[in-house]
Amino acid sequence: MGRPTGARTSPTRSTGRVPDRQAGRSIRHLPEPRDEPWFAPSADLTVHLFEPARTGWLLAHDRARWADDGWASAEAMLWSEDGTLVAYATQMMLFTYLPQT
Repeated sequence: MGRPTGARTSPTRSTGRVPDRQAGRSIRHLPEPRDEPWFAPSADLTVHLFEPARTGWLLAHDRARWADDGWASAEAMLWSEDGTLVAYATQMMLFTYLPQT
């Protein structure tokens, strides 16, 4: 599997945080979109670490595979500068509005 093309991202040392960047991309699928604070906690999060990150930069490739009725399923891959797949993660998240105070 070759290295994907795209812009570089800043260095990432905590691969567990990568899937959590997905939530904003599926915002249009919130059940009743409103102008209120929201968050998308993980209902399921799996991270596979394949190789240590040996380079200064990592390329993150994120993709939301499905979103509907307040739920979204996403995946993320981290590639090193030399084309090595460092980590792969999947996440199922539930969009939730924060309680108003």
